[in-house]
Amino acid sequence: MTGLSIATVLGVPLTTYAADFFHNWQASFFLTSVISLFAFIGLLLFVPSMPGNGNKPGESQLHILRDKRLWLNLVSTVLTLAAMFSSYSYLAAYLEKISDMNGTQISIMLLLFGGMGILGNWLMGLALGKNVMLTSRVFFLLLIGVQVLAYFFGTVFIPMVVIVSLWGMIHTGGFLVPNIRTTQAVPHSALEFVNSLLTSCYNIGISVGALLGGLVIAKFGVHEIIWMAVPLLLTAYILSFVHIRKDSIG
Repeated sequence: MTGLSIATVLGVPLTTYAADFFHNWQASFFLTSVISLFAFIGLLLFVPSMPGNGNKPGESQLHILRDKRLWLNLVSTVLTLAAMFSSYSYLAAYLEKISDMNGTQISIMLLLFGGMGILGNWLMGLALGKNVMLTSRVFFLLLIGVQVLAYFFGTVFIPMVVIVSLWGMIHTGGFLVPNIRTTQAVPHSALEFVNSLLTSCYNIGISVGALLGGLVIAKFGVHEIIWMAVPLLLTAYILSFVHIRKDSIG
């Protein structure tokens, strides 16, 4: 999960910097291709073959779909990732249009966002190890709070540097919170299947969030993107108070 967080929060500033440095947006795609090539070589050379467990019948995995708690957590996952990426997907545009930063400053800010995200990922892991549900709820409230601050202080350079730092530190928790909450709520025998569902929900949430954020920008402007993120986060926060009994399977 740390690798996922690092890749997500550092990929944007790296590709943004490449596009700005070469004055060509296509440079970001070339950089992505080079990074992917290195990843492929690393997998080929250093990751051993790990055959799947063929002894588990499909039914032992699929029965978990009858668990209402799983669906509650999956819906919350989609809402969480959609909220995160409805605003983060357009952070570079926000910093350019609202904070009036140039390409170099934006790249540095995004790198700061990513660096603080690595720290935040570690802190979130510690917090989740103590209390999963309380940490989840605090995460939702903190992410709402920092985005509201960005809305009101986005035009002021120094406060925005601090806000972006805090935003990055909090943001990465959105990758850990749904994963830990969901996997702890299901039997160990179904973890592989549930993790595949989580990956799909992550991708659905990111896609939906980017779409919704884009629609807000098209209609109201980039300054208003957080008002798409906040309702989604509030909904996920409210869902964290919904309790479904474990014996609901079947």
